[in-house]
Amino acid sequence: MNRLIFILVCGGVMFAACSINQSNLEIGRNSMLKFDHVGLVTDQKHQGEDFVAATRVWVTNPNEHPFRIEWLRFEPDSPVEGPVRTQPHIAFSVPDLAKACKGMEVLIEPFDVGFAVVGFYKTQDGAVVELMEYKENAEWKPQ
Repeated sequence: MNRLIFILVCGGVMFAACSINQSNLEIGRNSMLKFDHVGLVTDQKHQGEDFVAATRVWVTNPNEHPFRIEWLRFEPDSPVEGPVRTQPHIAFSVPDLAKACKGMEVLIEPFDVGFAVVGFYKTQDGAVVELMEYKENAEWKPQ
């Protein structure tokens, strides 16, 4: 049994502790969520940043961070507004993005980042969630 436990602390505020057994969590609509990363907004440059043109944001590869953190640094002219730009998010990979996001409030419509199609959503209790449908055999490299 795999178990992932994390506590997210930003600006001195503890957000949530979460444990996921067997690294997957069964949700409604027969979809599977698999933890991918935690995204944290920053105004500091980080080594290895890649530019995502669609959202005008610099991101780091969470696969290269020991705690699966993705740093996001938005350009001033980024079209992203609201909680995706100001709050941390938790990301899950899903086999079918259209099924997994049903009933959720859309913050950013799904878009192609090269290696996956991603969308940002708000849960009923206000958390920001990124859902990612990875492309087969695609290497992590945002476009």
